[in-house]
Amino acid sequence: MEFFSRHLVVAQQNKILKGIKVAANSLAINHLLFADDFLIFTQANTTSTNKLLTLLHDFSSQSGQVINFEKSDVQFSRATMVKQVLNSLPVYQMGSFKLTDKLCKKLTTIQRKFFWGHSSNKGFNPISYSKLCKPKDFGGLAFRDMEKLNLALLTKLAWRVCTENDQLWVKLLGSKYFKYGNILHQTLEAKNCSYMWNGIIKGLQIIQKNYFMEVNNGRKTKIWIDKWINGLDHPPLLANDLHRFYQDVS
Repeated sequence: MEFFSRHLVVAQQNKILKGIKVAANSLAINHLLFADDFLIFTQANTTSTNKLLTLLHDFSSQSGQVINFEKSDVQFSRATMVKQVLNSLPVYQMGSFKLTDKLCKKLTTIQRKFFWGHSSNKGFNPISYSKLCKPKDFGGLAFRDMEKLNLALLTKLAWRVCTENDQLWVKLLGSKYFKYGNILHQTLEAKNCSYMWNGIIKGLQIIQKNYFMEVNNGRKTKIWIDKWINGLDHPPLLANDLHRFYQDVS
C-alpha cells in the first residue's frame, strides 16, 4: 500500500490526480490510509476518473496485487450531488419553457435544504445560497441560479431562432409568430401564444438588449437599428433626416 501511496503523491505533485482542500490556502489531499483501507479523493469528472483507473491499473501490473472493486465504493459530496443531479434535472424543461418564479424558488429551496442537510425550512445556513452560486474563483461553489439558468437556456434557443433561418422548425415558428422578416428587428409580445413561444420571447428580449452586429457584407446589418460601430453601445444617431432612406450597411 505504501507503494501505491507514493504513486498517488507523485500524481498529486504532477497535477495528474488533484486532491481536495479543506480551505482555499490549505494543502490538497488525494488519499488517506487506514490499515488495509484506502480513501482516495479527487474531482468528480470523467478526466479524473480515467486518470485514477490508469493509476490503479499501473499499480496492479507493477505490484501483482488486484483491486477488489466489489468491496470498493464511490461517494460523492453534497456539492457534487447538487451540481450534477439537482442542477441538471430541470435543464431539459428550462431549455424550452420559462418556469414560474414560484417554481424556481421551490427548486432552489430543495437544493439549499439538501446541501445543508435540513429536512425542513428550519436550520442554520452559514452562508447564503446566493453566495454559493458564485464561481469558485469568487468564493462560491459554482451552483447554478435556477432563474438565471432558465433565462440563459431560453436565450440560447432564441438565438437559434435568429440565426438558423433555414431550419424547418424555425420556418414553422416564423409562419405563425413573426411573418415580417428577421425576428431580431421586430418588437414581439407573448400574447395568446404557446408556452414555448413565451419562453423564446423572454430570451429574444435579452438578445435585443445585448447583441452587437459583426459587419460582413453588410446586407443583414441595419444602419439605424443595429449596434455595429465599435465603441458605441447603441445604434448610430441620424444626423440628417434624409439619411433614414439608407437602411443597410452594404
